Amino acid sequence: MKHLHPLWWLIIPVLLSACFHDSSDAASGNTIKLGVVTARFGNPISLPGQAATLAMEEINAAGGINGTPIELIIKDSACSSTITPGEVASLAASDAIVALVGPSCSSVGTVLIQDVLPVYNLPAVAITTTSPTLTTLDEDDLYYRLRLSDQVQTVSLLNELIADGVTRLGIIHRGGNDSFNIALAEGLAAQFSALDNKQTVVVVDYPEAALVEFSSEVDELFDAGTIDGIAIFGFATDSANVASSIATELTERAINLSDILGVYTNNLTRLDESLQISSALALLNGSKSVSSDALSNATAPNYAPWLTDFLQAFPGSEGQPEAYDAVYLISLAMLQGQVDGTNTVAQIRSTIKTNLRGVSGTNAAVDAVTINPGDFATAASTITAGGTVNYNGASGIIDFDEFGDVNYGDLSVIEASIVADKLEFNCLHLVRVFTQDNAIATEQNVCEP
Repeated sequence: MKHLHPLWWLIIPVLLSACFHDSSDAASGNTIKLGVVTARFGNPISLPGQAATLAMEEINAAGGINGTPIELIIKDSACSSTITPGEVASLAASDAIVALVGPSCSSVGTVLIQDVLPVYNLPAVAITTTSPTLTTLDEDDLYYRLRLSDQVQTVSLLNELIADGVTRLGIIHRGGNDSFNIALAEGLAAQFSALDNKQTVVVVDYPEAALVEFSSEVDELFDAGTIDGIAIFGFATDSANVASSIATELTERAINLSDILGVYTNNLTRLDESLQISSALALLNGSKSVSSDALSNATAPNYAPWLTDFLQAFPGSEGQPEAYDAVYLISLAMLQGQVDGTNTVAQIRSTIKTNLRGVSGTNAAVDAVTINPGDFATAASTITAGGTVNYNGASGIIDFDEFGDVNYGDLSVIEASIVADKLEFNCLHLVRVFTQDNAIATEQNVCEP
């Protein structure tokens, strides 16, 4: 990718943004400002904004950052890698945010890491960015994330290919700047070909903006040679139409469905409502997907009580604990670094960067005080007394590794079947991921009823 000069982002039109707080209030100087960029169209206070707001209210009720309240400036960036960098650059330059909660999408994270964050020395705690490429992309130690890398997801998907007896794999995926789907495709291709008697025959990418027409890419997929397994990595609409194009091509080439031992995708449960032709249903019968599952007590013991509190504040919502945790971690990093109302924005950014990994619990001292969701007052008194804190979040037991990643998560392996001319989805098994002996370990569990 050719990177634009960072100052260019300042003049890109921000067409889809929406502020939760007016920017004139954000410039008042009486608060410490955090930016929040989400992937939600429409009302920016939904989901991530709600969770971040709950954290802000708790922190300010406990005295803020040594007497100075925090303020959120929330933007809805629609997961755009062209719009969001301009929004973040504007927040950093004009609104003087000290840190960023977000982004939600890996493609956005890729651009921010390379073109925006280093310019402003701006720390970011991402919400749901999972591309493996982000692990080593950040050379400035500014990018942290609260979701498990998809490297583990591809390992779980690889196990399904092996179980199904696939030997010659064809992969088609959304390309362009979509680092999330590119990393899934490249990771699976490399891992599959590394096995004995397994070959990734072809990896085909299609344009980032493509939604309907995939005939040339599907031709390339089958022109490369015989394949007995197909992996599709994209988002719901494009993946569904890729599946439809593949089904059409199988018919035109007189390839029997029985010759395809398995179809694998990362968006299986969202494909049914996007399918354009019924022939794709037969193709996807028995297809499999690995995706994030509901947080379990094993990986996120604080989630259930946090959700109870969240629903009291926002009834009928779903909550996004990662956004809540990001605000808490950033605020604890400021507390641990003795930030108060006298510090400059630049000083606060550097302080957050210095302390963010430590307050997550990485290499925590034996006497570090455990801080759970809602315990900000305890954290403040502990740090005022000269102590250190170890934050265990709503989204999991957070200990950022050397790359700013977390090593816990809950995944589910799902299989599709046709019922009454529609796809239904059944959980095959769960995969729990956790840290054991300073390494990532996994265990498989039966699906919960």
